[in-house]
Amino acid sequence: MSVVNELNSIYEYLKALFPTATIERQDVPSTPTPNTFVVRTQDNESRSETSLTQINAREFQLIYFGNSSVDVLTKADEFGDSLKNNRRVIPIKESLRYIRVKAFNFGTPFKTASNINGIIGVIQTETREARDLPIEQKITSVSPTVQE
Repeated sequence: MSVVNELNSIYEYLKALFPTATIERQDVPSTPTPNTFVVRTQDNESRSETSLTQINAREFQLIYFGNSSVDVLTKADEFGDSLKNNRRVIPIKESLRYIRVKAFNFGTPFKTASNINGIIGVIQTETREARDLPIEQKITSVSPTVQE
């Protein structure tokens, strides 16, 4: 599972949840406008779970710019509540699998240089994937040899 695919999956989730918002991926605009989300990667760790699977533990930053402190806190709460209501999963784009959300935390609202309010949250996620194992040639026929 690529980190870009997971980033795009979170983008699609946000787009469905907040259809009127502008959503940016990875790059924070130099002059943000209200009702703008930015989703970007923060941390990435892959580790073995079993001999057949591995876990991708990732963190994504979710930044929201709004008109007031109440606005940004409300949007952060709405996002967190949507994860609770969806059993803490985000559908993976073009897949039947899910990104499992372990936690969503956000900090104190702040003001930008252009006097826009913002808030930064962190989404901690996990995905599991099968390891690539060598494909062995299958036995397609058996011919017994009888010795007398």
